[in-house]
Parts: sequence; structure tokens; C-alpha cells
Amino acid sequence: MLPRSRRGRQAVALAAAVVAGAAILVGVEVGTSGSPLKFTSGAGLASQATRVGQPVSYAAFLATHPPGYSYQVTHVSLIPLPGFRAPRMLGAVFLRTKAPPLQAFGYPPLELNGTPWPVYPLGRYKARSGTPPHRPELVLMYGLRGSQLGGYATAGIRISYVVAQRSYTTDIYNGALLFYYPRHQTRAQNRESMAQYSRMENRAATAMQKLPGVKAASGK
Repeated sequence: MLPRSRRGRQAVALAAAVVAGAAILVGVEVGTSGSPLKFTSGAGLASQATRVGQPVSYAAFLATHPPGYSYQVTHVSLIPLPGFRAPRMLGAVFLRTKAPPLQAFGYPPLELNGTPWPVYPLGRYKARSGTPPHRPELVLMYGLRGSQLGGYATAGIRISYVVAQRSYTTDIYNGALLFYYPRHQTRAQNRESMAQYSRMENRAATAMQKLPGVKAASGK
């Protein structure tokens, strides 16, 4: 299980409910008609509670096959999650690390000590398909921010990419929940905020399971 913190927690996969911040859903495979590549990952949800206005970056894992292709991601947008406000997307970058976080404060993402994570801008990075055993899956971090108290969510990201000078689009269901609480709260108010946050986690996980794209990709 993933550790909880005072400021938030991480839910890295989906099931009937989020239990202690984590649950499991079978991996999903998504592809675009005509594309030589398929993207495989587990549909999941990462979540973070923080003070209003704080940007947070979330990870999307891009595992592709078959190996041997070079491709470049050219555009990233959000997949709406029904029943939730959509946050503002701040941008996306590729991480340059073998130990990627599921989420990080700031955009571009920051490590816990406040230093920036090493990243590649989208326009300067050409990815290779396949996942060699000595390297982690390719990780793209996308930044989100809301302007009001309460929850914002997305079901994941829609990426446009180019292979051999042809453009394609596919959906990656690595979703995100961002919950904002007031800067000044009593203990009782904080408990109620965290209870509301927990309810939203479960509701978001349930909403993601119902998405046609998740059902179709997982064969359900």
C-alpha cells in the first residue's frame, strides 16, 4: 500500500472502491486505427489534497509496443470525468528519472525538497517504443490547477503523436483528482474536509470504471 501524508495520498489504480488510497484494475490496451503502436497501462487514479491555488503534476505512463519505433508526442489534452469540474491544464513534460513520482507539487513538477525534477520538453524528445527491462516505462507529467475550493478531476490525457511523419491520437486513462481545502481550518473542519476528499476519491474511481473507453479497453 502507498503511504498517506497529512496533505494528500495516492490512489494508483481502480476497483469497486478506493481502499486505503489504492486498488487494482486489470491493465488496458489502447490503440488508434492505422497506428503501428499500441499503448498498454493500468487505468488508474492519482489524487492530492492541498491548499487552494496550488498546482500539482500527475504522472501518465506511456508503455508502447511493438518495440523499434520512434515517435514524438505533439499535443496533450484532458479527458473529462463526468460529474467533476475540469481543472485547468498547465502543460506536460517527460520525466528524466528512473524513480518517477505518481504526482508532485508544482508545474513543472518539484521534488519534495523544492528542486525541479529533471524533464524533457515535449518538442525536444523523441520516444522509443518497447520497454527494455533495465529502464522504467516512459513517464509524462501533466500539470493541473483549480481556482476554487473542492474537487477537480480528469479521467486522464488524450495525446497526439507522430510516427513516420503520420499523426495519431490515443487516450491514456491515468486520471487525477485534485482537492482544495481552505488555508485556515479548525481540527474539526479539517476532519470534515478530509472526509469529503475521501468520498470524492471513491466517487471518481467509480466514475472512471463506467467510462466507455475504460470498459472497451479492458474488455468489460
